[in-house]
Amino acid sequence: MRATQTPSLVGKRLGNYEIGPVLGEGGMGTVYRARTVSEGAPASAGASAGEPLAAGSIVALKVFHPELVTDEVTFRRFQREAELGMRIRHGNVVRTYEIGSATLDGSAYHFMAMELVEGQTARDLIQEMGTVPEHLIYLLADQALDALGAVHSQGMIHRDLKPENLVLTTEHRLLLMDLGVARLQQEGRDLTRAGEFVGSLAYAAPEQFLDQDHVGPEADIYALGVVMYEMATGKNPFG
Repeated sequence: MRATQTPSLVGKRLGNYEIGPVLGEGGMGTVYRARTVSEGAPASAGASAGEPLAAGSIVALKVFHPELVTDEVTFRRFQREAELGMRIRHGNVVRTYEIGSATLDGSAYHFMAMELVEGQTARDLIQEMGTVPEHLIYLLADQALDALGAVHSQGMIHRDLKPENLVLTTEHRLLLMDLGVARLQQEGRDLTRAGEFVGSLAYAAPEQFLDQDHVGPEADIYALGVVMYEMATGKNPFG
């Protein structure tokens, strides 16, 4: 639990973004619905931008909790999530458009702008249907494998594939989300504190419990298998 509460940014402007309602909040940051003010790369300090966005583009803006900026591991994970996300250009992976920082009311804020995805997560489908129809499982698994292929081709491992991180849009396009604990295979030491487990227990491959620094793409395939089992049966294989 954070020691202080981050003030709401709803209705304010941060860099090139007009901030709308809160979409969600996690341990690292708050996600807002936001709109670009002008065309092109945002005019924010230290911004690292990908392709320019048109004025009025709607994005999901993840703003890092400013009180955590002194937590080196957490802040670096936030930065790496954006950096890794910007490397991937694939129709089944949520796009990351930029990472940047801006000052508002005398405080510095760090953020990443991402593709806004609206739809149901695989968790929603399981809860709604009980068991997901076979043809839909195949559809989702096929697209999830394409997404993982794009991640793995960049030398990355997701490490936290679970139903909550797979979103199906109304056009039946599946998107893989959340690279918050992703890592590069060639990295030496991971951004992991001593004794800390990275991932989600119910979907983690056995090797994730043994050596966090030497987990490969196979762990993501294992996790997808667990997700498919849960969609087919309505139950996690491990209870």
